[in-house]
Amino acid sequence: MKYFIFIFFSINAFSQSQNSTFRIEAFKLIDEFSDGPCFIKSYLEIEGVTSVYLQSLDLNVDVKFISELKRIIKKSKKWKSIKFDCSDKCRGCDTVDSMLVLNDSIQNDTLYFVDNFSKIYSPKMQKVYSDENQKLKKIFSKSEELNQFIKMNFNVILDEILRKKNDSISIHSIKINDKSIYEIFEFTENKSQIIKINQISSSKNYYSLKINNQILKKENEILELFPDLKIETNYRKRLFKDKDGNYIITVKIADNLGWITFDMNEEIIQNVEISLN
Repeated sequence: MKYFIFIFFSINAFSQSQNSTFRIEAFKLIDEFSDGPCFIKSYLEIEGVTSVYLQSLDLNVDVKFISELKRIIKKSKKWKSIKFDCSDKCRGCDTVDSMLVLNDSIQNDTLYFVDNFSKIYSPKMQKVYSDENQKLKKIFSKSEELNQFIKMNFNVILDEILRKKNDSISIHSIKINDKSIYEIFEFTENKSQIIKINQISSSKNYYSLKINNQILKKENEILELFPDLKIETNYRKRLFKDKDGNYIITVKIADNLGWITFDMNEEIIQNVEISLN
């Protein structure tokens, strides 16, 4: 009887593991700094890197998906390979532009890819392995969300939303604590200035930004003033958040005088930056 119970619980444990879900974090390098680095992992370690440079996706997959992916990675060592020169400090090298972090119950594994998840990169061997039979494409297609993330051209989307940016605001309508920025800062043409305003503070003396005599604190208040920003904002909230859920909304200052950048989180303004040309 004890033997029977042991078998029952062993089978039950195996069944549960097969049905378990695990997290995958996917990262794509959208653009590069002109002076490097070439390695996508390095961008994750740079403070202040925006979603214009790096995109990420966090999703759940089953254990079968992870097992199949790990088998492909293991077998890839027998694939056709080429030397691939890229490291943390390398400048002007080939680019490792995508990566996956697998979070399962045993350990976290990081996998690196080239050409938008189409080839496998080995940092240890400094080689790229070509997936001539498209095994990676087949496994990624089993996750619709991951597949869409890989296929999506974020640069085209960015160009589209920036081309449609029509709303702008007169510089005279921008006030900080009821004072025009003209009164607070000496404005000189052709002289760049940046004004940073902390909207969220434990102090009662925090700055507040007023546009057209309306104090802005939330996303919907910005969009009421600038309805042309709705499409862009929806894109940014859905596709261009950073790992902490932060995204930005930008408003042009009329006559090409600069920009207002709102740092957002959960539709609440966290910080405001006014950049004057």
